[in-house]
Amino acid sequence: MSDGRTVVLPDYSGNRFMTSLGNIEATPLASLTFISFLSGSVLYLTGIAKNLIGPAAQDLMPLHSQHALTTIHITGYTHISDALPVRQRPESTPLSSPYSPPVRFLAEEPGGATRIEGATATLTKIRMHSPTIATFTWSPSSSSSLSFSPGQAAILDFTPLLGQRAYQHMAQSQPTSVNDDRIRTWTVSSVNRDSGDSETSNAGSFSLTMREKPGGAVTGALFSIARKLQEVKPELLEDTRPISLTVGLVGVTGDFVLPSQSPPTSSRTNKFKLAWFAGGIGVTPFLAMLRGLGEKEPEEGYEYDIRLVLSAREPEVFVPLIEDALRDLKRARARAQADERRKVSNVALTIDFFSNQDVPELYEDGDSISTGVTVVLRSHKGRVTREGLGLELEEGHVQGGMDLKDREMYVCGPGEFEQAILGMLVEVGVDRSSVRTEGFEY
Repeated sequence: MSDGRTVVLPDYSGNRFMTSLGNIEATPLASLTFISFLSGSVLYLTGIAKNLIGPAAQDLMPLHSQHALTTIHITGYTHISDALPVRQRPESTPLSSPYSPPVRFLAEEPGGATRIEGATATLTKIRMHSPTIATFTWSPSSSSSLSFSPGQAAILDFTPLLGQRAYQHMAQSQPTSVNDDRIRTWTVSSVNRDSGDSETSNAGSFSLTMREKPGGAVTGALFSIARKLQEVKPELLEDTRPISLTVGLVGVTGDFVLPSQSPPTSSRTNKFKLAWFAGGIGVTPFLAMLRGLGEKEPEEGYEYDIRLVLSAREPEVFVPLIEDALRDLKRARARAQADERRKVSNVALTIDFFSNQDVPELYEDGDSISTGVTVVLRSHKGRVTREGLGLELEEGHVQGGMDLKDREMYVCGPGEFEQAILGMLVEVGVDRSSVRTEGFEY
């Protein structure tokens, strides 16, 4: 916790004897042992433990579905260097137990969230982009007030769809199911709409563009529904309300959002200079950000200079997704231009698409000049490389290629992609701490 003295331990599925929690109730003294298999050091902590149940636990860790946790206020510690006789092999990668529960953040942490009590969301539309990539649009219940910034994520509880998880101590065939709380988080690929906006039939709704995860309990169920509808009643894909699929709307989270209204203080231009690096479905927050530029009112005279670097196996899927986002951006800007009270800034987008497949051309609808949106698409074979972006090093300095100076950096993609991009940026002199990242497990 932020007090620097308290450790929080969520409670998860065990043998149902509740021995640990009972011991704390009887004698609130506890100790913890942390082992570093890299250095061989061992850290012992001792402290006063307290169990929190129900609302008290939920206030501290809103997304922990067990509603039971233990806090330990540290009163002492002992650190022993080189205490362990065995070591992790150099350059080896430790693997988490398949029984490890999902990570849940404290309310005070950046990844934390505030629960929306009693809120629900109903599936209203499905758009299939490929057999394993689709956009699911949801309409919040009238009682919920949903507001999110482009790049943030929606948190949904799929217990109404999958059913309450039955108790099990072990599950050899599917160990992740033991602590599966049915809660999932996806980046929203749409933007907030005014409920009075007549140009959108889904006013107040939000869309989640996702890839089906092999063996995934939630994506497996959603895509099974989508494929069945596509097979027997394709007209329902446009309006899925008759199937009455309603899930819990837990909240909104994330700080992977567009920058503030002013360019970096070191910049001497009137441009917001952004660099977006996306791996596959990691392009989702940037789709929302593109759409968000049409809703965002800039300071006088500012323009957006954006470089999107995208690596994906299915360019025939992702290019149309970008086209849709650009179309929404242009429509929003056309509405803004018609409103003399609103200011509008130009947007220059350059896309570097890396793929082993042929990248289709970007469809231009002819209104780029009138809406102040210009787009350039460049295709590259293979993976993202420094050479592919023209980032040549000469005497330790970047020469030519992609202009990185004063750009705000964003990276979203699988762990391997994120590490490769961060390594490349650090290699050409970018401060790692200045790069915003939004990783995901897939």
